[in-house]
Amino acid sequence: MNKHLEFINGQWCIVDHDTGEYTGSKKVVGKLPNQEEEPEEMFGSLVYIESFTLNTDDRPVYPYKVISPLGLRCINFTPITILYGSNGSGKSTVLNVIANSIGITRKTEGSTNAYFASYVEKCSYQSTAPALPTDDSSFVRSEDIMDGIMKGRKRYSSAKKLAGHSVGRMPEKPGGSTKAMVGNLLSNPDGLTSDDRFFLSRCDETRFLEDINSIADTFESNGEVAFGRMKEIIMPDSICLLDEPEISLSPVYQRELARMIELFAGKLRTQFIIATHSPFFLSLKDATIYDLDSHPAKVSRWQDLPNMHAYFQLFEQNREQFIEHNNGKDKQ
Repeated sequence: MNKHLEFINGQWCIVDHDTGEYTGSKKVVGKLPNQEEEPEEMFGSLVYIESFTLNTDDRPVYPYKVISPLGLRCINFTPITILYGSNGSGKSTVLNVIANSIGITRKTEGSTNAYFASYVEKCSYQSTAPALPTDDSSFVRSEDIMDGIMKGRKRYSSAKKLAGHSVGRMPEKPGGSTKAMVGNLLSNPDGLTSDDRFFLSRCDETRFLEDINSIADTFESNGEVAFGRMKEIIMPDSICLLDEPEISLSPVYQRELARMIELFAGKLRTQFIIATHSPFFLSLKDATIYDLDSHPAKVSRWQDLPNMHAYFQLFEQNREQFIEHNNGKDKQ
């Protein structure tokens, strides 16, 4: 499947390079000449996993000792389900268990021990289909994104040393070693990873090679790399598990990602399970929120969560400054 996300005509769209179509939040908004438009009713929300049953055995080993105190037996899913809790609440552990149980795995320190494997075997889930869409589904942890950024920086540093420059900008016409490295990456643009793009964005010589301006200009800061990776990974007709996606993202990027999640969940049949304490994701429209800070854990409204009250109190304590600033902008 050769698809990616682009912002077209004021909305997020899925571009299918195999057919030439791009789809927006309501209907097909672009297509090849003489190709019939898909009916609008094909687009909507969908839940692939209806419920997940956790094991509640009380054992002094991970992950039993993390999940058992939550008092959470069953999670009932909607198109957007959020696991909320403070640091150390167990939300990432629960997300990791769900991912491993449904076959969307990432190796982590916890998930590689024998106790974790035995715990997952004691859990179960109910789905709406005989087979889950695991091919395009994904489990993205904040550690994965940061690791990709650090790898990109390391490759950039190594390339500078190969070119004979340990500090400062890379030369506009680098030596053969660095140029060969860049050329190899660009020979397969569809296979570029996020750290490949980060590396290319930092290389001055890529600006002299064909079709690289968009890559060089797009991936610059940590937040841009992280947001770009999210745009690459989230696909329609899939299950997407996100562990603290707010890491490295500014409030503006968090808001953009929240809009993207609502589009995919509401119109493009992507089911989201998110571990977060970001107000931008907690306030996602029609999301079901499990508050793991409560004992036992329970479903809560976003406006009742302590994290949301902390932001509200910040605004209330500085209300006059906010109003004064906004009034000043209106007069400009």
